[in-house]
Order: sequence, then structure tokens, then C-alpha cells
Amino acid sequence: MEGPQGVVENTLDDVCSALPLVLWGPREGIRLHDLRHTHASLLLAAGVPVHVVAQRLGHADPGFTMRVYGHLLPRQQRDAAELVAGMVVVAQAAD
Repeated sequence: MEGPQGVVENTLDDVCSALPLVLWGPREGIRLHDLRHTHASLLLAAGVPVHVVAQRLGHADPGFTMRVYGHLLPRQQRDAAELVAGMVVVAQAAD
């Protein structure tokens, strides 16, 4: 008889074998943690707020999520700077 961990591992193997190779290329031994990390990375890359991703991952503190995944967000700093710069230009044009 197989325990719950074996069921999870077998199901994970089935899921991973069904994933398109485009995501990772040929790879064996994808763990549940790998899918969790990919899930969080894709959400952050799509612009989902860090506090929402933290909740989905079960992190009590979004700061922890930022420490783990913050390296994925440098584009957001640039986007924020460009947004503010655009607002300043619009405000100056209105004067």
C-alpha cells in the first residue's frame, strides 16, 4: 500500500510529464517545490502584487516573499520610475 507522500509524488510525476517541454526543456525529477517556485515566479512576472503571491504561498510576511523572489522584480522599479516621470510631464504640460 502506498502512503500519501507516494500518491503526491506519483501525481506530481504525471503532471510534470504532461507539461510542455517549452517551460523547462527535457528534465527529470521536477519536485513539488519546483512547481511552487515556478508558480510564484510566473505570478510576479505577470505583475501580481507581492502580498497576493505571499498569501498564495502561505507566507505570513510579504517581506519574506520579497527576499526570496525580489530578484525577479527589477523591471517593476523601472516601470514605476517611468510611470512617475510620465505623470510629471503631463502635470507640467497642464500648467
